[in-house]
Amino acid sequence: MNRQETRDAFGGALIMLFGAGMVIWAYQTLPMGSPRRMGPGMFPAGVGVLIALTGLGILGQSLWQRARQVAVDTKPDVNLRALIFISAALLAFGLMVGPFGMIPAIIALVCLCALSDRDGSPAATLVLCLTLPVAVYLIFKLGLGLPMAMIRWPF
Repeated sequence: MNRQETRDAFGGALIMLFGAGMVIWAYQTLPMGSPRRMGPGMFPAGVGVLIALTGLGILGQSLWQRARQVAVDTKPDVNLRALIFISAALLAFGLMVGPFGMIPAIIALVCLCALSDRDGSPAATLVLCLTLPVAVYLIFKLGLGLPMAMIRWPF
C-alpha cells in the first residue's frame, strides 16, 4: 500500500469507529423512541450510522485500489523525527496543562511540534505561539465560560 492508500485506510477505519461509537453512545444514553415518534437519541444515532457508512466507503475504496495495484511491496518510510517530537509535544501538553495552565502548555505544544518539521519556519511558529493561546482564551474562557486556568505558577 502506498502512503495515500494507507492514510485512507486508517482514516476510514477511524471514521467508522467514531460513527459506531456515536451510535452506541446514543443507544445507551438517550431514549430512541419509534420511527413515528422519534426520541432525542434517534438523530445522533442516525448521524452516527451515516458517519460509519462514510468511513466504510473510504476504507473500501482504499482497499479496492490496493487490490487493483500491482506494485511491489516496499517498507513504508517512517519519519522518526516527526514521531518523536509530536509524541513529546502531546506528552508535554498533558503534563503541563495542570500545573502551568493552558497558555504555557499550548506554547510548549506548538514549539515541540514545530521541531518535527524540517522545513518549518520560526516566523510561522511565532505566529502560532501568539495567536493560538489567544484563540483558546477567547473560545474556552470567554466564549464558553469554562473554569480552566490559563496561566499558573506552581512554584
